[in-house]
Amino acid sequence: MLRLFSAEREVFEIDRALICGASVTISNASQDLGDDTLPLPLPNVASRTLRWILEYLQSDADGKRSLVGDLTAGDMVEALISSNYLDIPELIDVLVDNAARTIRRAGTPESIRRIFGITNDLTEEDQQRIHLENEWAMGEQI
Repeated sequence: MLRLFSAEREVFEIDRALICGASVTISNASQDLGDDTLPLPLPNVASRTLRWILEYLQSDADGKRSLVGDLTAGDMVEALISSNYLDIPELIDVLVDNAARTIRRAGTPESIRRIFGITNDLTEEDQQRIHLENEWAMGEQI
């Protein structure tokens, strides 16, 4: 077993082979630490997100699909950032695909901003310039 220490200092235990096989970061850090009795600090991963990631890694294929499908947009972004930090390629791929589907379904820039909680800080002139520069790619969607 390997013990992981979240940003909030909560300790999680997981099978060493499972987590080291999934996460390049944890595998490397575990080797560097050299002592499996000490918790491995993960200061950039919140407890809630780490709990979700560990549940995902321990789930079967159906459980994984269900876990990803149940994520809110905000939770998906947090899981993607943490998966990137932990270097879990399988989970990064799944979450990026899910984010892409969410963006495609949203359709408009305004819907995408609303779903992901993004503030529109572009001026009207900036928006018009971007529209003109990318008109070839956007067609009539904007």
